[in-house]
Amino acid sequence: MKRAKVFVLILFFSCHLLGQKADSIIAKNIVFIEALGVGGYGSINYERIVPTKTQVNFGIRAGLSVMRIRDFNYKFNPDIVIPFAVNFIYGTKHRAEIGIGQSLTNMVQANAESGEAERNTSFHATASIGYRYQKQTGGLYIRVVYSPIYENYNRLRHWGGLSLGFAF
Repeated sequence: MKRAKVFVLILFFSCHLLGQKADSIIAKNIVFIEALGVGGYGSINYERIVPTKTQVNFGIRAGLSVMRIRDFNYKFNPDIVIPFAVNFIYGTKHRAEIGIGQSLTNMVQANAESGEAERNTSFHATASIGYRYQKQTGGLYIRVVYSPIYENYNRLRHWGGLSLGFAF
């Protein structure tokens, strides 16, 4: 009877530890910089991977980009771009990606009547399709995408992006 209790305790704790170990080795966070892409000429981004038990995962992404630092009067007044998206990712190490999202832009422009600087905020629909290299356990992250932008929902701009970062 004593051996049975010890066996049950060992079995219980070993299963619990294995469950924790297998879940903790999946890299769920990615920090990366993107040249071009939906953030404009360059952006800093964070993506959170929602792992599943299949090869299809989901990523929720947000970023920040600053376009021009000074406005037309040469005053510090940066243009800001904030991209956010949902990505559908397929694969384990070499992965395919399809994503949809929005980019919020806050740009400085001259007022037509007064000539003073004023901010205009707008949304743009974005999409992405491409390739990413990302190990399950983390480390180097490389991504190449075609990412068209539907500016102000009335003009399609063909765009692409190259990302480099770290998954952990």
